[in-house]
Amino acid sequence: TLMGERGDPSSVDQILHQARRDAMRWEARVHPLSLAVPLALVGCPLAREVPRVATVPVGQWPEGVVFDPGSDLLFVADEGSATVTVLRSGGERVGTVRLETRARHLAVDGGLGLLYAPNEGSGFVAAFGTRDLTERFRVPVGGHPHGIAADPASHRVFVGSEAEGTLTAFDGRTGRRLWNQSRPGE
Repeated sequence: TLMGERGDPSSVDQILHQARRDAMRWEARVHPLSLAVPLALVGCPLAREVPRVATVPVGQWPEGVVFDPGSDLLFVADEGSATVTVLRSGGERVGTVRLETRARHLAVDGGLGLLYAPNEGSGFVAAFGTRDLTERFRVPVGGHPHGIAADPASHRVFVGSEAEGTLTAFDGRTGRRLWNQSRPGE
């Protein structure tokens, strides 16, 4: 059985209530898409309560999904076609960004209006404007850049290199590399 922090059954009701609210928020912002990627509701018993509104094709093997609340755009990385499909939160297709090589993960800094896409086969991260979808700069980060995160407060971007076992940080505004370490803190 599911128990709350204190082990009391009332915490279970609070957890379920929060899960329902989260599911409704998910449905309101992003649900018009039915993607073949593991999303927050997969395996959740509440997922069956969220009706499917529309199915939007986004490529061969869509994997990474990121939402930019500043532009109200959803970015979907498609590993199979080395593209990023750009949609409005209602499902309307805005455009497609062609990458040099595949990307499976994405990050966005809404304050800067930039989308970051690791090009896994090329060893760099490309930055694109979220409004005009043009490439702004590239940052070399090592072989097979994979996981990526952007800090909207500091405008730093962090990306892991699967081939080298390193983590690279760069300035999300300029693409200037800040550090590259095998273990942060060494």
